[in-house]
Amino acid sequence: MIGNNFKIKNLGPGLLYAGAAVGVSHLVQSTRAGAEYGLLMIVPVVLANLLKWPFFFAGPYYAAAKGESLIIGYHRLGKLPFYTNLCIAATTVPGILGAVTLVTAGIFNVVLGIETDIRLSSALILGIALFVLIRGRYAILDRLIKWIIAVLSLSTVVAVALLWQAPSHSYWRQIDWGNYQHITFLIALMGWMPAPIDLSIWQSIWSVEKFKIQPDARKIFKIDFNIGFIATAFLAVVFLLLGFFSLYNKENQLPADAVGFAASLISMYEVALGSTVSLLIKIAALTCMISTVITVLDAYPRVIAESIVIARGKGNLHRWNEFVLWVVATSGMVVILFFKTNMKDLVTLATVISFITAPVLAWFNTQLLRQIGFFPRQIFSINKILTSLGLLYLIAFTIIYLFITFR
Repeated sequence: MIGNNFKIKNLGPGLLYAGAAVGVSHLVQSTRAGAEYGLLMIVPVVLANLLKWPFFFAGPYYAAAKGESLIIGYHRLGKLPFYTNLCIAATTVPGILGAVTLVTAGIFNVVLGIETDIRLSSALILGIALFVLIRGRYAILDRLIKWIIAVLSLSTVVAVALLWQAPSHSYWRQIDWGNYQHITFLIALMGWMPAPIDLSIWQSIWSVEKFKIQPDARKIFKIDFNIGFIATAFLAVVFLLLGFFSLYNKENQLPADAVGFAASLISMYEVALGSTVSLLIKIAALTCMISTVITVLDAYPRVIAESIVIARGKGNLHRWNEFVLWVVATSGMVVILFFKTNMKDLVTLATVISFITAPVLAWFNTQLLRQIGFFPRQIFSINKILTSLGLLYLIAFTIIYLFITFR
């Protein structure tokens, strides 16, 4: 039962989860999956969401139970989990931030109808994100994300409904398990679907912050998380359908560069809704991607800074956070300079890295869930079965990818 404790204002970390997840994985990977492979890709998209649920839920669940972030939980598990997570965060953030910023810059250029160098647009996007975080931090994210997700969700559902039609040929393209490109795309799709496992750590930090601001939010953290999670999974399928109905079995395919991809994505909305209505969708898509840049740029420095302070046993968390914030923003910009002409390669690189590190973080989260009573005593339970299947899936796909890559 939701009860009297449920208030819209108490929603926060779950919707921040949606704001962080509904970005590259949805606008880029889901749309491309539908356009290039058809409805067959609904299966891995749904499975990726379902099988990762326990590991994402670990973030708010641990924060509510212990009043602390997963980072402190990893530290309690031992030095290996703690420093492994710090290493993963420090090495993956440039690629992930670079990918989401480059996609955002492409949409920015298309929405404003400008031909500015993508590097300049990327720098501007990062500048906006830095300004928002330095001035407002969590509070601004918490207020904006509800409206951003609502507008983009509604417009995308309407666009798919208007484009809905039976295809003239097959409904899907078969995956060739001997084709390296097919396997790489599948793993890239599932690697960031709905988001990197790192997001569970971010959400634990956001949850702790939210509980400090609004203690009542702790009472509905499960509702908050599940609303964001279900909405994110639903939108992944909706964006896949958008790509399917717009481009599947057609000569025009999604370009690899950021501006070209953004133009193709926006044109799907224009075809379905008309140029006048599509203006709202353009703004929603751009705002959604900017929110993703902000959440990524907010979360990774928090993770790294908090880890540094814990490791040193002293230090000013706020000062470390600001220092790491600038370092992370700079590293993301450096990556963009190398991949500015090929967004597709950068997105694939970032998503694959996220996938092959996922089993490690998922295992750590499982150990913490076990410590705080997430798994009941009976041998068979939904929580145990789903977590075991999720670990098996992450480990198996990582092994398959590494085998194909290095054979």
